Amino acid sequence: MKIKIILAAIVLAAVSFTACSSLSGTTGTPSNGISTTSTAYLNGKTFGTSFTSLYSAYKAAGKVDLTNASNLLNMAQLASAVSAIKGNAKNTTFYKEFSAGAIASSGIINTANVDNLITTISGLNLSSFINTGNNGSSTSTTTNNAATAATTAATLASLFSSIQK
Repeated sequence: MKIKIILAAIVLAAVSFTACSSLSGTTGTPSNGISTTSTAYLNGKTFGTSFTSLYSAYKAAGKVDLTNASNLLNMAQLASAVSAIKGNAKNTTFYKEFSAGAIASSGIINTANVDNLITTISGLNLSSFINTGNNGSSTSTTTNNAATAATTAATLASLFSSIQK
C-alpha cells in the first residue's frame, strides 16, 4: 500500500511539474487551452473552494475541527474532488485544468503551492469523508475512520500552517 502511495505521489509530481508550468498568474483567468467548463476545471474549483473554507475555519478555530458539520461537508467535497484527480493522475490535460480551477477559486492556492497541495491531499485516504458526506452523518463509527480523521486533521493543519496569510 505504501508503495502505491509513493508511486502515485511520484506520478502526480511529474505530471504536475509538466502541467503547471503552463499556468499563468496566481488567481483569476486560466491560461490559454484550459476549458473553464470541463469536469477537471470544475473539480479543481470544488477542491479550491472547499480547501479555502477549511482553511478559514482553521484560522478561526485555531485547529482543524472535524466534528463541525460544515467542516465535514467541506471535507466530503474536497475528498470528492481529490478522487477525480486520483483517477486521472496520468492525464496531463486533466491535471492542468484541475490545477487551474483550484487556483482560480482560491486566494490562497497559487502556482507556487498548488502541486504540493494536490499531491499531499491526494496521498490521504479520504474515502470515509466521501461516505460521511453521502450519508449526512457527522460521526465516525469505526477506529479506522477515527484514525483517518486524525491523520487528515494533522496533515491539513500542517498544510494550513505552511500557507499562513
